[in-house]
Amino acid sequence: MTANKRPAKRYRPRRITRHTLAVAMEGAAKPAAADRRLIMAKLIESLNAFRMGKASQYDWSVLAGSLTLAQCIEKMGVVRGLFEHLATTEKTLYGIRARAMQSGQWASVTLYGPEIEQLDIFVEDLHAFQLEQLTRSEFLAAIDSATAAIKRAGDHVTVE
Repeated sequence: MTANKRPAKRYRPRRITRHTLAVAMEGAAKPAAADRRLIMAKLIESLNAFRMGKASQYDWSVLAGSLTLAQCIEKMGVVRGLFEHLATTEKTLYGIRARAMQSGQWASVTLYGPEIEQLDIFVEDLHAFQLEQLTRSEFLAAIDSATAAIKRAGDHVTVE
């Protein structure tokens, strides 16, 4: 009799995985056009509130969150060459916030022409172009990256 007798391994059923090709195709597909339109509609709604001088802090946070998302997409390397435009938009947004918070509470401010133009370019041209170029998996990765960046800054994240 041998002294090196190991006990038999317990039966473990194999994990069932989805079809690998189907998983890859799902991640490589572009998000549905209806989903992209829904995202852009929310951004345009916030932008219109700024244009009319009735923007709330929520409207500002929607645009700031989409800017963070755009910066994460730029860092991922999917769509490159927008860094300077995004940096200018960031300065514009934080300038608007500083004016709106002068009293310690949010107060709607009237935007200047260059600010409106910069936000228009960001929402309707740059960010829309970025969203059209992303695959589903890249989009989800960018959202996760932006969420982490916002939380690292100590801010609150709301994903709708």
